[in-house]
Order: sequence, then structure tokens, then C-alpha cells
Amino acid sequence: MEAKQIIRNLIRESISNLLENAPLADKIYFNTGKLSPRVKEIIERITGKDNYMKIVTDIYWNYLQQSIKNGKWALSVLDGSDYEEDDKEETSENDVLHIDTLREIKGLYEELKNYNKNVFPIEGFDLLHIEDVGNIIWALKQRKKILEEFKKLPSVAGRNMKADIRQERSGYEMNRYRDRLEYFLGHFSLLGNRNDELKQKIINKMFKTNITLEQLLDFVEEKRNLLGGAEFTKEKIREIAETEDVEIVYEQGNIMIVEVSSPNGIKAVGCNSLWCFTYGNDRIYDNWSTYSTNYRVYVIIDFAQPTDDSEFMYVLIRQLTDDNNRFIKYSEEDVDNGKTPLFNMSNENYYDPYSVLSQKLGVNYKKIIRKYLNFGY
Repeated sequence: MEAKQIIRNLIRESISNLLENAPLADKIYFNTGKLSPRVKEIIERITGKDNYMKIVTDIYWNYLQQSIKNGKWALSVLDGSDYEEDDKEETSENDVLHIDTLREIKGLYEELKNYNKNVFPIEGFDLLHIEDVGNIIWALKQRKKILEEFKKLPSVAGRNMKADIRQERSGYEMNRYRDRLEYFLGHFSLLGNRNDELKQKIINKMFKTNITLEQLLDFVEEKRNLLGGAEFTKEKIREIAETEDVEIVYEQGNIMIVEVSSPNGIKAVGCNSLWCFTYGNDRIYDNWSTYSTNYRVYVIIDFAQPTDDSEFMYVLIRQLTDDNNRFIKYSEEDVDNGKTPLFNMSNENYYDPYSVLSQKLGVNYKKIIRKYLNFGY
């Protein structure tokens, strides 16, 4: 379809809505006397008699009904009478709402004008035929907060959360999403304390293609230390070892070596890591088989380092000795081919793991490697 024809169709649709909106508002509310001429003037001033006059009148009527019910309840409290709420609609001689309520309705009108059906659409939204006005009001309010909070996320979120963004939600679901988003942002804001390089790596790991808010929440729950949350201690490792596939095989001073034999174990211990087999992939067990050796990896933790430092924790995924117990040499070419065995918390790998391990384990590092980092061979 040519661009000119598309524009013509949009204009026709807009004119059609405009011609249908005002008469519907008149037919339902003003010609019947449900709302006064003064209210009509107010709504016309808010909307300029545009496409949204019918739905704004629906919203006004909803607020009026709630105001009448609140008034009855207040009177029942004063005179001690029983109050039973019902769904009966009522009119009022004074149907002009308080100025604060009118401002609120105008704010909803602004939300309607800026509404984009591809960005957090509201379930059951139809300008001319609203079945549950209260739900639409609630959804619009929550949607506004969601859009404001969403701006705090990096731009990659908008690109890679399209399926989540385009999902229709009711008022209740919008409210829940807003609550969950605020919870996530509370954790995400902790990234402000990280250096730019590490921060970007974490963001890239988090906001994968087709990621959802629920998956992001799983990420922050599993990796609070990575974001700067809870303190990670030796006691915490011991607690994990009691319930997961985790065994502390070496502990001396500030150094602890943990043997992990399942992806669930690495997810528990590796809450500081960005290792590809710990999070965010439906093929996690396949990844575990690919990246572990003999279904094991070793985590080397240096408690002398801050828990958010890249040198706080390392993961060893490949053997350092061959079948003859000789040390294997790795090269820079192995780094390019992804064959190096050692990674730090920033997901950086080393072609010379021995320089790192000798620094961490001391002069006896070779004995420790042969005895404790042998992958069960």
C-alpha cells in the first residue's frame, strides 16, 4: 500500500472516530440526563471534542459513581447506619467533580492521547466500547508508572524485551508488573557502583534477546553479589555446600577452592559470575556438559578481595595437567579460540592461568593444582 493511501486511511479512521465519539457521549450521558450540560462543557474543554470524548466521559462517570458511593459511606459512618455497596448507577444534582479529580481525569486523557498499542497495551482497550472502565483507569495509571520506570533501563532493554513490552495486561497485571519492575530497578541501580567496563558486561549478559522481566528478576535473585547486594562469606559457601552439589576441597587463609558438580551448584556458588553456563539459557545442562570437564568445575575464591572485584572469584573449567600429570601450556591463540581454562568475575579468560594461581595459592600452587584441581582423574 502506498504511503499516500495509508495516510488517507488514517485520516478517515480519525474522522470516523471523531464523528462516532461525540454522538455516543451525547447518546449515553448527556441526552439522557445522566450528566449535566456543565459536565459536558468540562469534558469538551479537556478533550477539545476529539476522539477521546466518549472514553473520557466513561472515566468521568466512573469517578462520579465512586464519589457518590464514598459520600454514602461517609454518611453511614456519621449516623451509624448500615452501608451496603451495590452496582446501581446513580445521578447527582451536583455532578461537577472536585478540581483535583478533574486534574486526574485530564492526566488520564493525556495518557490516552499518547497511548501506543505496541507498548504495554491494555487488555480489552477500545476507545468506543469499554466493558470495565475501572480496569482501564487502573491500567492507565500503572502503565504511566511503568513507562516512567522503564526509562531507567539501558536502551538495549527496549530492543530485547519487545515480546514482554507488547504483551496485553489487565489493570491487575499492570500493577504487578510495575511492582516487579520497581523491585528489579532497586537491584539494578547497584550497578552504578561498578566500573563502566564491568557494568556493560553485566548489562549485556542480563538483557539478552527476548528477555522478560521475570527472567531479569531471576538474574538479580541469583546474582545479588554481582550487582552489589549481599555480602558473600565463607559461611555462605558452607551453607550452600550442605544443600547443593558443592564441596569445599581446599581452604587456607583467605583462599577457598570449591568443587562444583552440577549447573545448580554453580548457580548457587557462582552468584558473582558471568559464566555462560550459569544463567539465561534454556540449554543450561547442555552448556554444563560442554563447558565443564568430567561434569566438574572449580571455583577459586579469594576472600581478601572485595566481593565485587573481578579477582574475588575465578572459575576453572578445564584441566591444567595431562594424563602424565604434566602441566598443559595455553597460548593467546587459545584465548581467541575460547579454549582457555580460567575466567574471572568479569568473564575475562587467561592464556596463562598459572600466573594467577601461583599468586593466589602461593609457592605450593603446583601441588595444590595436582591434588585439588584434578577434575576427578
